[in-house]
Amino acid sequence: MYVPEENGIWVSFRNRYDIRYYKDENVVVDIKSKKQMFAANEDERMGIKMKMYADHSILIAKHENRLYYCYTQGDNIICDVFNLSGNYRLHRRLKFPFFYRSLAHAHGFIFYGLRYDEDKENVFLDKIKIK
Repeated sequence: MYVPEENGIWVSFRNRYDIRYYKDENVVVDIKSKKQMFAANEDERMGIKMKMYADHSILIAKHENRLYYCYTQGDNIICDVFNLSGNYRLHRRLKFPFFYRSLAHAHGFIFYGLRYDEDKENVFLDKIKIK
């Protein structure tokens, strides 16, 4: 998944907490976490041991000097906000109050989340402001 930007592109790789900024096909910024953020279960198929990742839904968005990296972790949706003005460090970590089936970045600080009620009969579209 990626976020296009003038003269470059932000990308995130599935199943890894790994965000990179490419400019002219060269890596300029590489952001990695200090620990593994995605839950992996070891499985064996046809005699080959593999790690299977359950949490891989990712949304990456950029606004002004902030990079928003939203992902599922178990039954939670987390949004990590990175400061891009010089240090590229984790600014803060947010936990959404609901488990959204789908997230979208509209514009600026506005995001939208699609969720079900407890009985999974009604669908709600929530407007989310992240500052």
